[in-house]
Amino acid sequence: MSTQATPSTPSPAAAERPVRITVLAGVNALEGLALALGGVYMLVMGLLGKLESTQQAETVGITLVALGAIPLIAARGLDLCAAGAGGPR
Repeated sequence: MSTQATPSTPSPAAAERPVRITVLAGVNALEGLALALGGVYMLVMGLLGKLESTQQAETVGITLVALGAIPLIAARGLDLCAAGAGGPR
């Protein structure tokens, strides 16, 4: 065994991933984060009683958090996709 440290290089899949896929993953992540943050805001305001209808605010908050999870999962899938998934070059 060698005691030399190997330089850290990006994995081949990450190096060959098309830029379009990475950009789409980022856009999806931002969309999901915005939805989830909006849902958390609605939940907090509903629980604090700052809105007219607390039950409606809580329902909308939970719904927005659940809807925010969908693009976040899609962003993770795009981030992990294979290099050949970008289509023709």
